[in-house]
Amino acid sequence: MSKAIPGTDLATTEIHFRNQMEVNTDPQNRFYNGTHAKSEMVWTKWEVLCYTTPENVDAKMEVMKQLNDFAVSQRGEGARSEYKVVGPRTVSAPPETT
Repeated sequence: MSKAIPGTDLATTEIHFRNQMEVNTDPQNRFYNGTHAKSEMVWTKWEVLCYTTPENVDAKMEVMKQLNDFAVSQRGEGARSEYKVVGPRTVSAPPETT
């Protein structure tokens, strides 16, 4: 595990994700045999999945997309997720204490 060098800046990149969710849009909130009488698929808000360095972001995005493609192949389109890269942003390394 590498340690941060005091007084230097580290570039971090965030990978965000969001999922689809079924929402009951029936005015009477009817629900029959495990199915809404009327519903639609909506996207959830973007959330941080992980932090990474700019050098590793492409590899991590590829793994996330492959995992999502596998989930969709097993569970259907309801398992679909979207991913996006936010960054890089620079954060100061914490000072080293002795």
